Amino acid sequence: MSMSQPEAARRKKLTTLMEAVRLVESGDQAKAQAALRDAEGDQQDELYVAMLQEAREALDHPHKVSSLAVHLAGNFTQRCQELLAQSKTVTSRDRAAIIEEAKNYAEEAEEAYKASGLLETGQGRSAWREMKIQTLFAEWKLSAELRSEMSEDSWIQRHAFKKARKEEIRAQAESERGADEQVAFKAGAKERADQGFLVAEGLVADGKFEQARQVLEEVEEGWRVSGMLGFPGRPFEKALEDLLAKCDLPDDRT
Repeated sequence: MSMSQPEAARRKKLTTLMEAVRLVESGDQAKAQAALRDAEGDQQDELYVAMLQEAREALDHPHKVSSLAVHLAGNFTQRCQELLAQSKTVTSRDRAAIIEEAKNYAEEAEEAYKASGLLETGQGRSAWREMKIQTLFAEWKLSAELRSEMSEDSWIQRHAFKKARKEEIRAQAESERGADEQVAFKAGAKERADQGFLVAEGLVADGKFEQARQVLEEVEEGWRVSGMLGFPGRPFEKALEDLLAKCDLPDDRT
């Protein structure tokens, strides 16, 4: 299976812009202008039109070429990854053409990474290496499948099973994370209530009974949420009642 005409046209637009970047860097303004004229045409792609405008500005302001190269690197990388993801959903016969096209994007991306200076940053080198590894792995995996005795459909079914299993594990992890967060919330509620009770005791000792009552309301709620109320002997309830009773004593506390 060969690449569709829209896909071929899409890559041609991006590679034409990349060629303009190279020409601007080399100082060949005339050829760069000619390349940009060749790149004109599709006004429906807003992102492409914006990059085309950047390229024109770079002719007069060469320092702007790195910004255009950054955008091109991102576009080449994104399309490479999209094609690699697409290759996992088709038969090995159709996959070869898709992976080959992904390799073309990866090669152009490498040039854009170099022109933009992204390879001089840790994040840029990491992104470039990841794309390179993914492309090489897809190519290696395809060759392994072609040598296998398994049918083409079986590989697609295997990929679908692995994808479903990943989703199942992800959902289970989210569920367990929610349970852990609930446990942490309850533990935090008890700790805050314990600290609040100590604060209330201090307020009572200072004669600030109204403030103490307000704090004890929060303490009671914290102990209730954390499951501390209702134990045999009612130790937490009794502690609250005893401290509230001190708040209700006559003002002449002798």
